[in-house]
Amino acid sequence: MQNRSLFFADVYPYWDTLRNKLKSDNSYQRSIGLMLIAENAKWDTENRLGVIFSLSGVWKYNGKERGILFRRLNRDWRELVKEYYISQ
Repeated sequence: MQNRSLFFADVYPYWDTLRNKLKSDNSYQRSIGLMLIAENAKWDTENRLGVIFSLSGVWKYNGKERGILFRRLNRDWRELVKEYYISQ
């Protein structure tokens, strides 16, 4: 599925399934979810990855309507995303 995701968007409709893998107790399942989300980011027409990054604190919004800026924080984004989904 990782290789297929490089060239085709047919894994993207399973985004929610992949996202739910991030909550798994099984580290292998979490890794699969994270890897496939990363591979399918290019097909993300609904800005789902941006929402995940914003809600989990990976990106910080500057609050402006014009000149919107999202700043990437220095903490490991993978840990922030994982913490966000575990808390949900």
